[in-house]
Amino acid sequence: MIREIRLYGDAVLRRTAKPISDISEEVVRLAEDMTETMFARRGIGLAAPQVGESISLAVVDLSLGDEKGRTLVLINPEVVGQEGE
Repeated sequence: MIREIRLYGDAVLRRTAKPISDISEEVVRLAEDMTETMFARRGIGLAAPQVGESISLAVVDLSLGDEKGRTLVLINPEVVGQEGE
């Protein structure tokens, strides 16, 4: 199911996303919906808050060129380092 993308200023985008403790059918379904939404909007990545869900889940398109279907699902991702500014 293609979900509505939340825009800048939406309250859900300002909340701290809650960690996922159980990979339930609901979480799997949300990841599938997010993937469908990302491709429908011709995006390369999407986080759950962008579709109105304040949980720590993201999807990233790893496809190259015409290749389709290589999606990375990130559950409770954490930034552990950075370079540059």
